[in-house]
Formats: sequence, C-alpha cells, structure tokens
Amino acid sequence: MSNGVGNGTGGKTPFLIGVAGGTASGKSTVCKRIMERLGQDDIEHSQRRVVCISQDAFYRPLTPDETAKALKGVFNFDHPDAFDNELVLKTLHQILDGKICKIPNYDYVTNARLESTTTIYPADVVLFEGILMFYQPEIRGLFHMKLFVDSDADTRLARR
Repeated sequence: MSNGVGNGTGGKTPFLIGVAGGTASGKSTVCKRIMERLGQDDIEHSQRRVVCISQDAFYRPLTPDETAKALKGVFNFDHPDAFDNELVLKTLHQILDGKICKIPNYDYVTNARLESTTTIYPADVVLFEGILMFYQPEIRGLFHMKLFVDSDADTRLARR
C-alpha cells in the first residue's frame, strides 16, 4: 500500500489523500467506505495501515467573545479562520515524516478542545477529511491525491 518514497526516517512516506467538500456532503461517509473496502475499519487503531483524520479535530480554541457567539449559534465554524491551520500543517508534516503524532479531541457541546488527544500511528495511507482541506495552498500541496465530494445544497441541508 505504500507509495515507496522514503521519508528520511527509514520508513516509507505515507500516501496522503485529502477529502474535501461542503458541510454534510458525505466526506466522512466516503472515508468510511474506503476504510471498509480496504478492510481497515475493524482493526486496532495502532495496527491500521490506513487511517482517517477529520479537520474537525483542528478547530482552534475560541476567545470568550467567540464562545458566546458559538453558544448563541452565530459563530461561523465553516470559515477558514475557525481552524488551527498551523497545527494541521505541523501534523501533516509529522505524518509525512512517519512519526507518531497526537491530534486534539474536540467537544461540539462546549465548543472547546478536550484535554485528551488521539494518537495517530504511522500508516501506509492517511485520509484527511474536512470542509476546507484544500483552502490553504501550503496544506493543499502536501496531498498526493485530492478528492472533492460534491452534493447538491438541498441534500446537504437535509443531512445537517
């Protein structure tokens, strides 16, 4: 499953696939189906050869004013500035270097990161999905393959 390119750590560089699309377009479902088809959905996380990461884990910490807006339902979580893109970039570089990395766990109820993290182990293929995965050129340029999931607006609204 590896692309055969070295990463400087003695291992092979994982094949990085970006999956983008609008809110509720089916990005997570596409990633889930890929994991299932490759037989990776029921395997212990540390043993997987294919892993999936969501951009949602990288929502940045909100200021008190932004938290108040979020609680009123008026904060725009679909804006590029809602994400910690520096951490996304750092994480992608760690993944490409074949390193174990930790990603934040996000709580949608409190609109804040939890103290706990999720450990991502080196894998042959990494799926990274999110609404704005291709927005920043520095991030977009790291993907070996880019998938865009398109669904009409009425379907996405009905799913939301």
